[in-house]
Amino acid sequence: MAPKASQNLHAALVKAKGKMSHKPKGSAENNNAIRENAENIKHLQKLARRAARKAKWATKWAHLKQHSKEATIATLKLLCFLTESTCAKLELDAESAY
Repeated sequence: MAPKASQNLHAALVKAKGKMSHKPKGSAENNNAIRENAENIKHLQKLARRAARKAKWATKWAHLKQHSKEATIATLKLLCFLTESTCAKLELDAESAY
């Protein structure tokens, strides 16, 4: 989970925990508290989904960067091989010319 998303989720959890009410059942205050708790839970679920999306994309991006790095290394190795073989061929042609 991304650090910022983790911090937001933790802050929302602390805020929700602080707002939870223990009023007697059936009272208007209790009904309001239940409604607020439901809203807080929805907000926490939204934050959790957002954090999961960010983590998913961060994982995909790291995976793509790794493939890109491997492809770059393979290209450089191929370039070195072609350069060496071309140099060897040029040297061979130069030697046969004399």
